[in-house]
Amino acid sequence: MSSRLPLGPDKTEFQNALFLSHCANAAYERGDLKSYVHYDQIAFDQVEQFEGPEDTQGFVGATDAAIVLAFRGTEPDRWTDWCTDLNSTQMSWLNCQVHTGFARAHDGVANKYLELIRKFRTNQQPIYVTGHSLGGALAILAGKVLATGGESGEDFKPALVVTFGAPKVGDVRFTTSYGVTLLRFVHNEDIIRHVPPLGSYVDGGSLLYFKADGALSYSVNDIATLTNRLKNAVKAILAAKGRLSDMVPNWIQDHVMERYIDRLTDYVKTQQA
Repeated sequence: MSSRLPLGPDKTEFQNALFLSHCANAAYERGDLKSYVHYDQIAFDQVEQFEGPEDTQGFVGATDAAIVLAFRGTEPDRWTDWCTDLNSTQMSWLNCQVHTGFARAHDGVANKYLELIRKFRTNQQPIYVTGHSLGGALAILAGKVLATGGESGEDFKPALVVTFGAPKVGDVRFTTSYGVTLLRFVHNEDIIRHVPPLGSYVDGGSLLYFKADGALSYSVNDIATLTNRLKNAVKAILAAKGRLSDMVPNWIQDHVMERYIDRLTDYVKTQQA
């Protein structure tokens, strides 16, 4: 019996999000994607990884029921990832203003993932796009590209774009003209949803916010402000009294992809109970 999680248009958004959360986590695998510890839960019939000049990485996976495009997020030991994140000036992109670093990282692999989608999409399977952290920003940009239509009238509009702990990507025009269902998951004090803190950046899509106790909220008012999160971080460092294990603030711990997977797994179980 297959242990692959469900994914498809006949599944709930949370079932689809749980499958995609594992894809976003698997995208961090530097070697064979099948080395991902929970690969049996996504187990694609076909899968191929790609990499671009800005060290952008991801994969396209396919089953008979769906195509998934997933992007790797920021890795702490990759200088190019940090350069991408920190290049927060804006540039013109598809008639909108978007984060320059994200756009350049995305554009370096766009042709590669489009080729893989064409290769694997043999029966018009719905397309799902996902990513965590930087990967979430790239997923949002890819969703926009796919929705604009490919060559020769190709219909690549994603059925769903799901991000986890993703930063803001573009301006008001970008978000209002997005045209794709976008679910943005934020976990507790994850600080990345406040990034970039300056510039004409606007959140898009639908917010799904997991509180500290795992309860789900759809209200942006429930999310702690950037100032409060920094205050909490200082308090945690002072309270740790030199214990390194206690000095990691919640807004870093809550950004870890496994935290998102745990919250979604629990939430889907409650829905099915």
